[in-house]
Amino acid sequence: MKQQDSIPDKIRKARVLKGLSQENVADMLGISTTAYGDIERGKTELSIKRAQDLSKVLDIPVLWGEKELAVSPQIDTLLEENKHLKSENLRLEIELKFWKEKFEQQLYLEAYRILQQKQREPIGF
Repeated sequence: MKQQDSIPDKIRKARVLKGLSQENVADMLGISTTAYGDIERGKTELSIKRAQDLSKVLDIPVLWGEKELAVSPQIDTLLEENKHLKSENLRLEIELKFWKEKFEQQLYLEAYRILQQKQREPIGF
């Protein structure tokens, strides 16, 4: 992890990594979304109690001796992987939509072909 990451940055990264919104975390902490947003923006200094609560909610250890919130050193790698997976998911959703449309076209063509064939069936005299 980069050494220049501030505590609010680490909190934000941990929240994003868990797939939570600011509103989700605020609800879990029993505070307003604005108050939680102020924590992530560094406008509110964390109390020991609030840091402990955040630690539980976000699964991150708190080290007060060094005045630092320790977050997994793999968080940057995981965030990058998460970004990659989101783009891959979007690509797959687009591909799925393409194949669904192609399947529907083939289905309609086949139904039309069968209908045309039935209309052309010779009438037995």
